[in-house]
Amino acid sequence: MANPKYKANELLYQLTDSSASVLIAHPEFLEAVIEASSNAKIPISRVLLFGDKEIKGYKPYRSILIGGREVEPISYTPEETKTTTAYLPYSSGTTGKQKGVEITHTNMVANLAQLINANCKLGQQSIIMGVLPFFHIYAMTNILHATLIHGATTIILSSFNVNTFCESIQKYKINHIYAVPPIILKLVNDPLVQQFDLSSVDLIISAAAPLSDELRKKFYEMFKIPILQSYGLTETSATHYPDTKNVKNAVPGSVGVLIPNMKAKILSKDGCELGYNESGELWVQGPNIMKGYLNNKESTNAVFNEGFFNTGDIAYVDKQGNYFIVDRKKELIKYNVAPAELESILLTHYAVLDAAINYL
Repeated sequence: MANPKYKANELLYQLTDSSASVLIAHPEFLEAVIEASSNAKIPISRVLLFGDKEIKGYKPYRSILIGGREVEPISYTPEETKTTTAYLPYSSGTTGKQKGVEITHTNMVANLAQLINANCKLGQQSIIMGVLPFFHIYAMTNILHATLIHGATTIILSSFNVNTFCESIQKYKINHIYAVPPIILKLVNDPLVQQFDLSSVDLIISAAAPLSDELRKKFYEMFKIPILQSYGLTETSATHYPDTKNVKNAVPGSVGVLIPNMKAKILSKDGCELGYNESGELWVQGPNIMKGYLNNKESTNAVFNEGFFNTGDIAYVDKQGNYFIVDRKKELIKYNVAPAELESILLTHYAVLDAAINYL
């Protein structure tokens, strides 16, 4: 899956890097799709559209891929599921050019099993907000897959808009939301939110970036809705999850504990394992960790060591097993100051609507 809002050159990179032979797209983004697919040498007969209308010679995918055919199931042995790539999301590129992340069938199935044990809040009674981008591993796992397993209902929005977001909560009685910090910040700062009834929401899970404790507290004061943080990467999907059974006892700032069947260690700069409450680089191991980067053995070898994956994040763990993410290793400013920490401080000022810190 690719970001539908990619410009032609961004889409072209993924098409060529993945050796894609078929492209299915929304008609709204046809202009960029035509340019990218043409440069990638994908014939017009293999560029298909969502919907039921033919546009500029590009046909609906249903008429070509589905028709009257029946799906023939593919049978894999247990060993084949561990090595056969099921999904190819691309990393966000925070440490360089985007890389194709090979998620196997075992990776996805294992992570879903891990999350079933971790998130007891989900069930047939759950009505979930589907506003996060499905091409991202966060939503791909938690919204596309987990909701099906639990028999939950998902209300899908094409993008985030405060009015539509809040209106959907009020109308459909949404009770479970997966969010990211910018959404939380927007809900806190936009007075329009006060016009809607959000009382149906029992819990919000925030991930993909650090959520400051100040923002979490302010949101709870305003809406009386608890927010818990979880943690994961494109290469790992979720690795840490909060205790949804005891929301009131959640540890502020923590991304939760390790999910089942995972190991983790925190290393110092010289590679020594650290103890409790000591910050260092987080390494994880488990059945949900990617197969590797597509056509990039060098980068794959660089992030694995003795079966452990290097997250590139600085973290620490307390004696109760609660993990805390400080920041990306490569984003720590001189004197080991984390940009996320400075951003959270700036956001406490009444005149600051949003903050982003970068350095050269």
